[in-house]
Amino acid sequence: MFVGNHGSSTLTVFALDANGIPSLPTNPSLPLTAPAGTTTFSPSGMAMDPTGSVLFVPSESSGGASGNGTLLPIVITVSGNKLTLTPGTAVPTTSSNPVNVFVNPASGSNTLFTCDSSTVSCFTYTTAGVLGTPTSVANGGSYGAANWLTCDASSNVYVGLQADQMIDLFTVSGTTLTLAQQAYDYGSSYNGGPNCIVLDPTGKYMFMAEGDGSVGYTPTAGFGSATTPNYVQTPSAATTPNVSSVAINSAGTFLVAVCSDGSNMVVAYTVDSSGVPTQAGQPFSTTPGPLSATFHPSQNIVYIANGGKSPATISALSVLPTGLASLSGSPFSLPTGDTGSSSIVIK
Repeated sequence: MFVGNHGSSTLTVFALDANGIPSLPTNPSLPLTAPAGTTTFSPSGMAMDPTGSVLFVPSESSGGASGNGTLLPIVITVSGNKLTLTPGTAVPTTSSNPVNVFVNPASGSNTLFTCDSSTVSCFTYTTAGVLGTPTSVANGGSYGAANWLTCDASSNVYVGLQADQMIDLFTVSGTTLTLAQQAYDYGSSYNGGPNCIVLDPTGKYMFMAEGDGSVGYTPTAGFGSATTPNYVQTPSAATTPNVSSVAINSAGTFLVAVCSDGSNMVVAYTVDSSGVPTQAGQPFSTTPGPLSATFHPSQNIVYIANGGKSPATISALSVLPTGLASLSGSPFSLPTGDTGSSSIVIK
């Protein structure tokens, strides 16, 4: 398991045992060296190619001459019990703040996508960790500030624009992105906008983390200006409720919402065959600063990146019919100095 630390320019590695319990190996941290023209490497949302061979880490620029952020490929090799991480060549993005990367799940596409304040970009890649020059197109917002993107197996790319309270749909041909549709996403209080969007494994349903403390959900069929998402409000009692992230399990039956609004809660939902979420059990309270959630690909476990204190932690939670329960030893601390735990990827 890889944890990107936005505050300390490091990548933390945890080993997972057969029960999904994480532990730190002998050398748990990989320092991420800032490319020329930047001052720090600040990893944001990460992704891995389907073969598990390459980890992709976007980084925001911090005062570089060019102002561009970067996308860094890290080749992953395993020999017996030895894990080796080999950073490749970082490629500049078209803006200073690439906030998310998503690998195209379409078979054999070898493409991935990033978004930033003004553009959406498509990169080609090889499993040897070589990135091509990105092809970019302006997003459809008036104010920019794309927060998240996701993609289905038909290469439909959905981009959340929080400032515009809108979701863009881009179609992809080769490496060319075309803005096809837009739909408004106001949140339940008409003051939300998507912080994060995910699709269920079939690509039929979309779920959104809203800035007003709600979770949005809608079918993807017929997506466009006529789309009217539905919303379910989390039980957060924060003065300004906010859901920073949502994640769904590999079966598409269980969803979690992470509230980074001071309530420090993770809310669990069962998802029925029509894509409707229903709260399961009581919210689970994590350590301060929960930011994102990632499901174990083959077990009923969800991991939460908590970046609200130093050292940062991750929470490991069992997924039960009645909600969430802490695994033994959770939360797990990152090494001292690895701060700002913000995203998790599992190999």
